[in-house]
Amino acid sequence: MSEEVPQAMARPWLAPLLLATLVVVAYAPSLPFGYLHYDDDWLIESNPVMHDASAAAPYAILFDLSRETRLVLGAEYLPVRDLVTWSLVRVLGTNAQTLRVAMLGLYVAAMFAWRAWFRRMLGPGLAAELAALAFALHPIHAESVAWLAGMKDVLALLFSGLALAAYTSCPAGARRAIVVTLCVAAGCFSKAASVVVPGLLLLSDAWRGARPDRAALSASFVVAGLAAALHAGIGARVGMYATMPGGDRVSAIATMAPVAVRYALRVVLVEPASIVYDVPDRDWTDPIALVSLALLGASFIACLVLFRRGEKRPLLLLGMACVALAPVSQVFAPIQHRMADRYLFVALAAPAIACGLALARVQNERARWALSAGLALVLASSTALRAMTLASPADLWIETSERAPASPVGPYQLGATLERSRPDVAEAAYREALVRDAMTTDTGRRAADNLAILLASSARVPEATELLERAHERYPHDPHVGNNLAVLLDARGEHERARAMLLEVMRESPRYPQARISYSARWGEPPVPTPEVPRYDAGERAL
Repeated sequence: MSEEVPQAMARPWLAPLLLATLVVVAYAPSLPFGYLHYDDDWLIESNPVMHDASAAAPYAILFDLSRETRLVLGAEYLPVRDLVTWSLVRVLGTNAQTLRVAMLGLYVAAMFAWRAWFRRMLGPGLAAELAALAFALHPIHAESVAWLAGMKDVLALLFSGLALAAYTSCPAGARRAIVVTLCVAAGCFSKAASVVVPGLLLLSDAWRGARPDRAALSASFVVAGLAAALHAGIGARVGMYATMPGGDRVSAIATMAPVAVRYALRVVLVEPASIVYDVPDRDWTDPIALVSLALLGASFIACLVLFRRGEKRPLLLLGMACVALAPVSQVFAPIQHRMADRYLFVALAAPAIACGLALARVQNERARWALSAGLALVLASSTALRAMTLASPADLWIETSERAPASPVGPYQLGATLERSRPDVAEAAYREALVRDAMTTDTGRRAADNLAILLASSARVPEATELLERAHERYPHDPHVGNNLAVLLDARGEHERARAMLLEVMRESPRYPQARISYSARWGEPPVPTPEVPRYDAGERAL
């Protein structure tokens, strides 16, 4: 069957115009909203680096690898993301609505780049245009586009798409090698997971039956390898890595196999969306792990059988998805979040291609266009609803609390969101976070700290003190808890204990400024030498 585009679609400007229009319409409802206050506030709105208009800021972004500065910049080395954000703040300010428009513009540009790659992979025609629409309109991307902290995902999509498009479109030679390598480097330093792009370049050659460009591939793999080593080193230094799921690599495979199946369900909109997902540890005796591994194994065997029969595309699409998800598989490097929609930002290309091919092969033209229009409508409306939820903090954290009932993140963030407007709801939310966590993670520690501040502000000092006593017992070296407990102890008349605690905090955490401020307000200049304070400091709430 011919996959030619009808006369109207044959106009070269119509397809990209339709793509951009649908994307803008889908995300338009989220544009009037402000900050989500989940990373985006301290990464952009109150970030001291982003507010520094001097040349020191870009210098720190590029060359300051100290732990203090890296923590202020998200505990990562993503200079492209940070330089773009700093430049946008210089031009547009920190108004959330304006930055959302800029983010959406970058996303549209990224989708044009991916559309160019789809057209090289599938040929100019209906299959490529439908793949581009499915990729651009899928609500999986809403977490990145409607959340200002998702700037790294949007930029990684842009540069990854440009690398793939340039590699498959430009003639072989030094110019292609340079352009592709630069785009790969920009992607890797926009989001660490972009280190997989060279693998996708190689799979693009296999799909098209093209001869690999050794110069471009070699340079890209070297750049991606160096970037991966740098990301790993900085991640280890700032404590970004979690423990291996289940305790070892074998158990990590058993734990993450159901996550791979859940990702497949998310792609077809079966599993409900959440910004946080519960992923329990599993081992090889777990029935859910065994069923998931069986499904994954059957999928691979089916693709292998088709490959041996001469149909290579299913196996290559499976390979693209696996390569794209490798950095977040938890098997190679355990990261803090075991599952997230944003981890599918590149992997979604494989099902988008499959969708485009399937729809383009529907024989009946009327049915083909009806199905295509229906898919676009379902995806665009789902994205609009998802983007609005992501842009509305209270709605998002209520949803997260319900859909991830084991995680303390939802209720903790709900409490932080409603502290000023609904302190009663915030208090209940913090208490729920403590029930779920019991101060076993940093989220639980923050929930206890914030709840104590809330209690103290409503004249319930004894309860607040008791809570911080328990938190201090659990986290004896945490400066925030120590400072806040000392302030409450002083208010209760335990002056010497409070003074001793503040001195201990200053000795153990000399670069934590609030303890010095608290001490000076009560007893004058502390007998502890004033340390060299980092130029940039993230800070945290204090009494």
